[in-house]
Amino acid sequence: MKAIPASSRLHWPRVGVAIRVPPRRLAGRGASCELIAFSAGQAESSRTVQWDALAAALPRGMPVVLLVAAEDVSFTTADVPALSGMRLREALPNLVEDKTVGDVGSLHVALGLPDAEGRGRTLAVMDRLWLAAIQVHIVRTGHRVAAIVPESLAVPLLQSAWSLACVGGDSVRRWLRTDTQQSMLLPDDPASAVAIASALLRQRSEAERPAQLAVYAEPAVAGDAQAFGDAMALSLGLKVTTHASDPFAAWLAGQGPDGGYGAPLSLLAFDGSGGRVSWTRWRWAAMLAVAIVAVQVAGMQWQWGRLRTEANGLRQQASTILTTAFPETKVVLDPPLQMSRGLAGLRASAGNSDPADFSSMIAASARIFAALPSNALRSADYEARVLRLRFAPGSATAADDRDRLAALALQEGYLLRFDASSNAAGEATAVLKTRGGA
Repeated sequence: MKAIPASSRLHWPRVGVAIRVPPRRLAGRGASCELIAFSAGQAESSRTVQWDALAAALPRGMPVVLLVAAEDVSFTTADVPALSGMRLREALPNLVEDKTVGDVGSLHVALGLPDAEGRGRTLAVMDRLWLAAIQVHIVRTGHRVAAIVPESLAVPLLQSAWSLACVGGDSVRRWLRTDTQQSMLLPDDPASAVAIASALLRQRSEAERPAQLAVYAEPAVAGDAQAFGDAMALSLGLKVTTHASDPFAAWLAGQGPDGGYGAPLSLLAFDGSGGRVSWTRWRWAAMLAVAIVAVQVAGMQWQWGRLRTEANGLRQQASTILTTAFPETKVVLDPPLQMSRGLAGLRASAGNSDPADFSSMIAASARIFAALPSNALRSADYEARVLRLRFAPGSATAADDRDRLAALALQEGYLLRFDASSNAAGEATAVLKTRGGA
């Protein structure tokens, strides 16, 4: 069997729970479903639970795979136009309009793989509302739907063989898988089933006809499946081989999700990708986004490098000015601070006080606020060469008074700035600093 490309494989979890969904005709009638836990390609024995009681029966945190009943999915082939995306999705129902009864707008159509010529495609058709309903039913239990496949294709398909599958539950269901992505639901009457199989066989060329009929059935319906298989094999002239195992378990053990029996068909696929998102169309956009990010990062690195070089240059200039003005400086740590201290030392040596010293600023404050009442200035806090002043309530509140005081401060060589609003106690506050201070 041909190798299946990775893009056509199902997004199948390594560990999870498969749910054999009951037929739609039994929904709302207390229908039951089968849970099949699996891990690493091995399935456990199935157990039957009520469809409406899944929340209590499902293991917490397990991804869920839905096996849609064979009678709810039909298959056909059609020439698919060369469209993509939403245009293809919208066109799919119209491709089956002449092959179905009812409104095509209510149908969900999933794409299979192309045929040898590249245009004919298998189409899986089911009711859109029912597909949505079973997904919502699972999501409400707090679980994630990982994949949705037709149960009629989740059965092994051996070389030069057709597969007859039979499962039980609320009603016995039988189907015949005749190709990689083709199957046929069989009626309950063996004679009618044989007639359908014979008609399918006559449509095949000698090279395409099967040599054997492989029968897969759950133990509970093994006798029914064997009777059907013997009747069909006898009528069709095929050799019958019986496999006493659940069809899904046998399919899983044979690497069915990875294409062990041909490319699987996902009911979530609109482009033959197995239900997974294809990022091909976004390749150029992603490359452009990466290029933009790379240019931005490179630009930021260049700008940062330029600013760092400029900062080093300014720091070097400041160090040169400091060591030129004060040759006795041996270690340069903070040029502006060391320069300020050096100037303050020179000023003190010459008998001049630093305007930013506490004593100088207090003396200047006495001259600036001499016209105010003696109790107008409540406090003065000195920190980092800045004097913060606090006035009594009602003092220095008028704009004219503040402008006059600021003008007096300028004459003394200081900047006086009043805060826009008073503090919680209704006191005006201001900051006094030297004209060279920021």
